Amino acid sequence: MVLALSTAGHAADYVPPPAHDWSGLYLGGFAGIGDLASNGFFATSLDLGFDGAWPLLGARVGWNWQSGPFVFGVEGDGSFFDSRGDNLREETYTAETEFLGSVRGRVGWADDNVLFYATAGGAFVHADVRTSLGGQDPDQQGNEDRKDSSDWGGVAGGGIEWALSPNVSLTTEGLFYFFDVRRSLAKLTEGLGPGPNDDGVPAGVPGNFFKIGDGFEFRVGANWKLWNPVAPEQGLFATSAGDYTTDYDWSGFYIGPHVGVGRIDSHGTYRGDRLTDPPPPDLPRPAPIKLSDIDNQGVLGGVQLGYNYQTGPFVLGIEGDFTAIDWDDLINDLKLPLEPNSVSLDVNFLATAQLRAGLASGNLLGYVTGGLAFLDATFTDHLTDSDKDVSELGAVVGGGVEWGYRPDLTFRAEALFLTFDEDTSLSDLPNGDKGDFARLDEGWVLRLGANWRPGQPSVVADGSGTSAAGAYDWSGFYIGANFGWGAPDTKGIYNADPEPNESIDLRDVSDFGLLGGGQAGVNWQVGSYVVGVEGDVAAVDWDHSAAKFWIPEDKMSFDTDLLATIRGRVGYADDNLLFYVTGGVAFLDAELSLDEKSEGAHFGPKDMSTWGGVAGLGMEWGITQSLSAKTEGLFMSFHDFDSLENFGDNGNPGDFVSLDDAFLVRFGLNWRLMPFTAAISSGG
Repeated sequence: MVLALSTAGHAADYVPPPAHDWSGLYLGGFAGIGDLASNGFFATSLDLGFDGAWPLLGARVGWNWQSGPFVFGVEGDGSFFDSRGDNLREETYTAETEFLGSVRGRVGWADDNVLFYATAGGAFVHADVRTSLGGQDPDQQGNEDRKDSSDWGGVAGGGIEWALSPNVSLTTEGLFYFFDVRRSLAKLTEGLGPGPNDDGVPAGVPGNFFKIGDGFEFRVGANWKLWNPVAPEQGLFATSAGDYTTDYDWSGFYIGPHVGVGRIDSHGTYRGDRLTDPPPPDLPRPAPIKLSDIDNQGVLGGVQLGYNYQTGPFVLGIEGDFTAIDWDDLINDLKLPLEPNSVSLDVNFLATAQLRAGLASGNLLGYVTGGLAFLDATFTDHLTDSDKDVSELGAVVGGGVEWGYRPDLTFRAEALFLTFDEDTSLSDLPNGDKGDFARLDEGWVLRLGANWRPGQPSVVADGSGTSAAGAYDWSGFYIGANFGWGAPDTKGIYNADPEPNESIDLRDVSDFGLLGGGQAGVNWQVGSYVVGVEGDVAAVDWDHSAAKFWIPEDKMSFDTDLLATIRGRVGYADDNLLFYVTGGVAFLDAELSLDEKSEGAHFGPKDMSTWGGVAGLGMEWGITQSLSAKTEGLFMSFHDFDSLENFGDNGNPGDFVSLDDAFLVRFGLNWRLMPFTAAISSGG
């Protein structure tokens, strides 16, 4: 992506040609967030499902053919990530995926330098299960079994691509993956076949298995065209057939938003002297909870403010930023099944103060940066409903590339490395033992951003260009419809003690589903900048259920009906293309119920409806002055925690359910009722 933006460095200093040619060979990179539905069971009590969404990075290569406004293409890509589900019993059992790849066809319609496309093809997922990784059970220490669960499936989706120059374009897209992978784990050590059998598995109980279902990704990125067969003279670094100037002044104040992905590693121990009462004779002591098992990664979004000073090609600057992050994770630690414990580490925001030093080549700036970083985090013991602030002050270093699209507007991509080394004692918590501690260690952030430079003109440096606002007017009231896919992220456990083979891991009650609804809003446009307010309501079908392994007819069900948001929007318009960030509040209508058919009982529904925050980004394309199409991704953070101690006949102390997050990608159409300019000109 940095290379792609670099070759676009002079795109702001010329008047672009009247028609963009999409033909040719290209490569690119992207970042985003994704999720896969998974399920599985091992031995008598070990749930192997994944837990929540994960950030991703990837690369792609493709070829386009253009005939008039129609564009046909083929593309291959690979997404790299770390999606892992650790089951913490007497031993550690892990199911994980690390790679998603696809080969797809693309069909699109081009309006000059804006391409709206649909895509579909084949997909590949790499996954495996590792069991009996040692731990508290002496007869399993040193043993490891592995089962490969990789397989092929399908993929379909759509997106919008915006060409900044003849060779460089930005993309945003949503992809939906279709997998039906199921692998038997019965032949692994401790693996059980279907019942009834000699291991005591009852009739009707399936054998041990691991399953991967559907998934999706929302991602943003950049493409770099290597070669255009229609115009081979353009070469690798084509900008324009016309002349351009390299003059660009980086000095002055700036402010802008950013979005991205990242993670932070944690270490420490909690309940270091944990014992059972009475202690089983075959388990060594102690059995502490390891904070390294907590997997804090996810999305982020925030704002930065800074000042640059330029002397010759050298640029020096100072910058501060505030970033809201959602890197929360919760684990159910059942190393001692008679003494379950659930703990979480919630990472809430990151703030940095940095010095920057860079080298400018016209409107392209490469820079390094470093300074102080503050990470706000909270450790929570859900069994005792107690928490401890574990925030830390550390250091940040990194670098990036920034591109002056216009004198008053820049885009940038950067990578930051975070490091912390302060220990926070956890021994003063109700279940804390002497020597218990938490430590935030190293982390990283990848983010894309834009900066507005107040006081700078909105034309190119030599005055040869005009404002990018163009003739399209985004102002006015609009209504529309949308559809898409999404999933909530639930955590928790029910009936953990004393029969773990009759427990229900509540990560499995959430799954992917469809949504569809309508939206209404209003935009105001000043030059190239668009601000607005939008509200939407959608019917959602994110319903799913999870069963007890030993008694599969007993199920916990999670049902959703409605999702609503109220959001502000801030965007930049390049004529009839609008790129925006959005944020506000969200409401999800949901409930939880329990059917224990083995006992002829039904419990619930338990109301889990909740409010939370929502943030995201998208692109909207004006087809006509009144009709536009859009694609967007939204991330919602709820963090609604409820005890299940008295829910049903088997609710135990420490049983709980948590509705943490939700994520969706959707496509829509908007109909503008009347632009403000039209209303004024008509006397309305």
